[in-house]
Amino acid sequence: MQKGLILVFLTMSLMTVKAQQGFRSEASFNRRLDRVSSLRPNAELERAKRFADSLGIPVRFEGPDGRVAAIRRISPNGQPVYIATDNAISAATISTNKLWPEYGSGISLSGEGMVLGIWDAGAVRDTHQEFEDRVRLVNITGFDGHSTHVGGTMVASGVVPEARGMAPGASLESYDWESDLAEMRIAAAAGLLLSNHSYGTILGFNYNWEEERWEWYGDRSVSEEEDYLFGFYTEEARDYDQLAHDFPYYLIVKSAGNDRGDEPFGSDYYIWGNSGWEVTNEERPKDGGLNGFGCIGPVASAKNILSVGAVNDLEDGYPGPEGVIITPFSTYGPTDDGRVKPDLVANGAGLYSSYDESDEDYSSSSGTSMSSPSACGSLILLQEYYHRLHGNYMRAASLKGLAIHCADDAGRPGPDYAFGWGLMNTFTAARHLSDTTSSGLVEFELQDGSSYDLTLFCRGGEDIKVTLSWTDLAGEVPEAALNPTDRILVNDLDLQIERSIDGKVFMPWVLDPLNPAKNAQRGDNVLDNVEQVLVSSPESGFYRIRVAHKGILAGGSQNATLLISGLADEYFASGTTTLSENNGSFILCSSESYLPDMEAAWLISPASGQAPTLSFSSFETEEDADILEVYDGPDSSAPLLATLSGDQSGNSVVLSASGNALYVRFSSNESVQFGGFTANWCSQPPEGDFRIEGETFPCVGTEESYLVSGQEGTMYRWQSPSGWALPRDSAAFARLQIGNTSGSVSVETYNHCGEGASFGLMLNPVQVVPALSSYSGDTVLCAGTMGRIRVDSIPGAAYAWKLPEDWLGQSVAPFIDFIPGVNSGQLRVQSSNACGLGDTLNIAIEVRTVPDPVAIVPIEALVCKFTTARFTFDPRENEWYRWSAGPGWTILGGEDADTAAIEVGGFSNYIYLEANNECGAELSDHFVMARSLPDEPRLS
Repeated sequence: MQKGLILVFLTMSLMTVKAQQGFRSEASFNRRLDRVSSLRPNAELERAKRFADSLGIPVRFEGPDGRVAAIRRISPNGQPVYIATDNAISAATISTNKLWPEYGSGISLSGEGMVLGIWDAGAVRDTHQEFEDRVRLVNITGFDGHSTHVGGTMVASGVVPEARGMAPGASLESYDWESDLAEMRIAAAAGLLLSNHSYGTILGFNYNWEEERWEWYGDRSVSEEEDYLFGFYTEEARDYDQLAHDFPYYLIVKSAGNDRGDEPFGSDYYIWGNSGWEVTNEERPKDGGLNGFGCIGPVASAKNILSVGAVNDLEDGYPGPEGVIITPFSTYGPTDDGRVKPDLVANGAGLYSSYDESDEDYSSSSGTSMSSPSACGSLILLQEYYHRLHGNYMRAASLKGLAIHCADDAGRPGPDYAFGWGLMNTFTAARHLSDTTSSGLVEFELQDGSSYDLTLFCRGGEDIKVTLSWTDLAGEVPEAALNPTDRILVNDLDLQIERSIDGKVFMPWVLDPLNPAKNAQRGDNVLDNVEQVLVSSPESGFYRIRVAHKGILAGGSQNATLLISGLADEYFASGTTTLSENNGSFILCSSESYLPDMEAAWLISPASGQAPTLSFSSFETEEDADILEVYDGPDSSAPLLATLSGDQSGNSVVLSASGNALYVRFSSNESVQFGGFTANWCSQPPEGDFRIEGETFPCVGTEESYLVSGQEGTMYRWQSPSGWALPRDSAAFARLQIGNTSGSVSVETYNHCGEGASFGLMLNPVQVVPALSSYSGDTVLCAGTMGRIRVDSIPGAAYAWKLPEDWLGQSVAPFIDFIPGVNSGQLRVQSSNACGLGDTLNIAIEVRTVPDPVAIVPIEALVCKFTTARFTFDPRENEWYRWSAGPGWTILGGEDADTAAIEVGGFSNYIYLEANNECGAELSDHFVMARSLPDEPRLS
């Protein structure tokens, strides 16, 4: 893609450039220091500290592995909430080392002149020999080992080579985490582009080093089984998204967390009760359950940040998808609403970096705490490079999208909930920025009610990949619940690619959060603010990229970015191109006409060593002026086989070499330009895999398009079922008149070097639209539980399912797995086939929830100590009940009776009534004031 395709909004970009330049100045730093110093203490944090002191529980503690934890706030149910560092190798794992000056790639980046932010447990040791006065402390004292290790991973100069950071020339501003959001807003307003955050909320099971015991941090008022905050979109996640939206050039990089698999291994552990920590041996699933999914933390679940998981070190670089090994602790998605998290993975095992005991201290550590700064330090190099090329900086959505677009596939094909979009590859991302012929970065604004379209050309030989990224508005925080399906995406953009020759549409990757281990499929992504379409082994020709949206765009418009590979706005051959494939084709240009004064050449030298033969699918140049010369050898000193010009379309020009090479040279003058030519060569009969693409259940009496995909330069002989129209011989593309009997359409392949293989596609015509008449499955469900509905399976039919907004699930099959929200609703499924739209079924789903609280009614107006009191309630259908009372009071008779008789103790107390149904339990309480009996009268 040529540089003209890279669109920028100059006013905002120039402001950002100036802000970033000013950010480095001493005056700007002093202003930020003053503003940070004047911030009021975090009131929520101060309350939490006082609460901890009153109970004698720690405000801050550090483990033997350097992990730091500190109290953050008090939850609504009175439980302390802590945050802790996410402790996790080399730049080779994510190919950042290839950008350093000594690598010799020609890019030569170090981060010099760039500034990164770090918020962490304490101060980076700014006097360490690795930092060379490049670290500034912002209203912070007290060096911290974790902070120094993370900072070194980002910017250490490499005094000790093994400890070199990703951006060894960049500067660092160090903050602690106590007032992070307020301080981040100040820094972003001043022009900060990137910051790292290697900490998160303590969730689920956690080992307390000081007490030497396991503790479980789940909120039992929401769920007794699982910490509901795993994957939950909290107020803090919303605040991160809002901050990112307010400052569109600021990208927050966050460790994904290390919770996967945490459990007490059968030992006793502690839970938070009414009076503090209480010991228990109750069985609870380990964090992430048996398969590890759904244990990512709430802030790492934010939409607009970059969440980074951890993989083992790859000293020799990327070995392929199967060779990338996730660390045993790195958390998996999905989020509660099914979004892809983490976004990427990077090295996070045994990373060697600076430490805080002295200016020459170093340490090895593992965790997503280490993978996150690896990514963050590498990303600043990409901003440095983009600025070198264009004089401005990328938006955060562009930088995030670039990292995702250029990531190496890891784990399952496409995105997954373990590796996200793959292993970060900084070098590939930098090459994407510098390659102006076959890649692109397009920043644009999508207006409400409109679409954004680009028609580009594919030469073939490289997969087409298009990634769409945008910074969404902050979402709505759901009510506290286990795995709520409330959709967090606000502006739902849609990406698709259409092949011009036959109109085939390619859709983005989608994951099924109800089956998180399943491979990614193609479909309509309604969850993520990153979408990606991959077209493997594409046919050459024109493709249209379209970005549209659903509903109404909040704010009236949405800024977004497209990352494009495998497509170019225009292609014109230049220089000398060596063609070593056994068979293939090449073009002079993709435009309607070639350029004046054009010079281009091709050396055809097949790897087979056999003599090549050259032919032309089309040929038109200016007669006797714009000349193509063909030489029988490897260069222009070989014998001249032919000189071609003018219109050769009606001539069968076939030229064969006597040896193993042909040299082809074209030149044009300044006068008139025509369409050019498409040339084919072969050295052996057609080879490789061929396939016919098209509708396998076509509609009788209609025309359908079929396209042969395979090797360029191959010719075809089509055979269709009896009674069907026979397409034009030799064409790769055909429109068939569909008959009324089943049969196979087949193709014989050949070229000027011989006959190739034959292959076919079985076609089963349909005559009517599909009719849906029945369904089966789960029509009564508890909120938050998974159900399945199945409808008639009809050959050739497609199925479009529509769910209520807060329900989770998607399918194009005759069945759907889904999780309902809290309200009853309808599933709607419409069938279709090649003949048109079929029936629509509306399937009513009743959603039941845990019981509502029960009103406990005392029968006696007054309750006295050491007497019997009675209490009742109004029972409801399909529920069962159990009475209990506080210490010192006793239930007399059955605990499940409609009326409870209770022996009152010597003090006031609570009584409880637990209402149960098939969906769960709800505990209601009633405080009873116990009065003293009057003294017995005494005779005087």
